[in-house]
Amino acid sequence: DSYLNGSPGCGELIDAVQRSLDTDDGATLLRSVHTLKSSAAQVGALALAAEAARQEALLRQGTRPAPDDAQRLSQRAAAFRQSAGLAEAAPAG
Repeated sequence: DSYLNGSPGCGELIDAVQRSLDTDDGATLLRSVHTLKSSAAQVGALALAAEAARQEALLRQGTRPAPDDAQRLSQRAAAFRQSAGLAEAAPAG
């Protein structure tokens, strides 16, 4: 629960992916999807881990990331939260 809804965790890593896409920071992008892949698998978020693994493999092959890669990760995380019966994190502020 704290991994998916808390910080640091899934949301922070997905934010790092989005920032990396926005700034064209390939090294941080690769590190973020790699970390997300491993940590998502550890908590049983297998679709999220699989999407992160797919993105990591493409990056390692030299394929440019898709503009919606962070959104795809967010969708997988939301689906896992829903299937696990976890509430969405309340927005800050």
